[in-house]
Formats: sequence, structure tokens, C-alpha cells
Amino acid sequence: MSLDPEPQLQKAILAKMLAFPSLAALVSTRVWDRAPASTEPPFPYVTLGESQVLADKADCYGPSEVNFVVHGWSRRTTREEIKTVGAAIRAALDDQEDFLFLADHSVVSCDFVRSDVFLDEDGKTQRVAVRFRALTEPVTG
Repeated sequence: MSLDPEPQLQKAILAKMLAFPSLAALVSTRVWDRAPASTEPPFPYVTLGESQVLADKADCYGPSEVNFVVHGWSRRTTREEIKTVGAAIRAALDDQEDFLFLADHSVVSCDFVRSDVFLDEDGKTQRVAVRFRALTEPVTG
């Protein structure tokens, strides 16, 4: 059993976003852990961002809180597309714990925390950072 649910949660998050119809309609299959470095991917697309795991090890294998960010990227001149991508990310993951399957942990909750829209340093790329908090606990067997 893994103490850290984050690697499994990351795979589940990516799979959930790839399978979510309204997000797929916007970004197709352009949902990655990191954007491909060899070429600039077509916009819009989605990547995983920063994460933090807080563990409660009082019972050796205790629950964990995983805070994570999903980034959406757009090059449209208006903010409509990036806000739509952000809303689709939120819809795909907020309160979707029943659809996030982990091998040796269960997702107790997955909740939207906030989203922020930015104009990137290049002056033409828009980004939305959608923040979530997931609570997990080990599966006992």
C-alpha cells in the first residue's frame, strides 16, 4: 500500500478530464501532465500544475489532503475561451469523487476551491488556474 495517494490521483484526474465531454469538446485530447516540450501544442489545452499532499499519519496509514491545480491555456484575444475551459475543468472534477478510482486509496471528496485567470508573461497567452482539494483515505482490507 502506498502512503502517498498523489501519483494514483494524478492518473485518475487526467483520465477523468480526457473522458469529460464538455472539456473534450474544447481541448480534444490535449490534456497532459506537462505540455510536450518538442513543439508548441495547439491551443487551447490543459496541464496539471502544482500540488501539495498533507498527511495525517496518526494511525500509520491515515487520510491525506491533496491540494492541486489544473491549468488551462488559450491564445484567443478575449477571455471567453479561457473562462469556458476553466468552467469545463471545474465541471469535470468538482464533487466527482465517485469517478476518481485509485488502487489503494478512496477519494472521500474532491472539491473546487477557486479559479484565477491570468495573462501570461508573453502578453498573448491566457491561463486559468483551477484549484481543488481532494481528501483521500487508504482502503483497508
